Amino acid sequence: MIECRDLRCGIIDINFATLPPGIIAVTGRNGSGKTTFLRLLAGLSYPETGEIRIDTHRPEDIHCGWVGDAPDKNLIFGTVESEISSPLWFAHQSAELVREAVSDVASELGISHLLSRNARELSGGEKVLVSLATALVSSPMLLIMDESDAYLDQKTALRVYSCVRARSVSYVVYTTHRPDASLLADICICFEDGRLIG
Repeated sequence: MIECRDLRCGIIDINFATLPPGIIAVTGRNGSGKTTFLRLLAGLSYPETGEIRIDTHRPEDIHCGWVGDAPDKNLIFGTVESEISSPLWFAHQSAELVREAVSDVASELGISHLLSRNARELSGGEKVLVSLATALVSSPMLLIMDESDAYLDQKTALRVYSCVRARSVSYVVYTTHRPDASLLADICICFEDGRLIG
């Protein structure tokens, strides 16, 4: 369970809210507090007052995968394979495990043919898929996607959400402006002027 109590940070003002495990769509106008809320969940920003707990843990103490809204900013390494495998190399996993995990997630997302490509030469949508594969490959407890579906066509977006659901990530929280995408979530919440209204 995600619990927010007396949470204040910038525009965010949440007295109390609980969100169950599953896939959570976050909607609202630009500037309503969606990205600030995601950053708080990921432990990238800290509350001015109050707290967030995810299964009783502080956000900075859990394993989180992040896919941002600017594909170029998500990429660090040269080839797609290097990008996707990087979380596992940093965790000192064996070469065999890394190869298998990268192959599996690339296949699920339909990007196996991109593994040897230079990540910076991909299209915006392909970069989003690589970033998502990188976030998923190390089995995060929380996956956050900040309007990353804006670069995906409807068919690819549906495949992405199907893959994410099949991975059984405990918490998936994503922002979207696509009405069809919010229908794929277990629950949908809406921000208005930093407050949860639904």
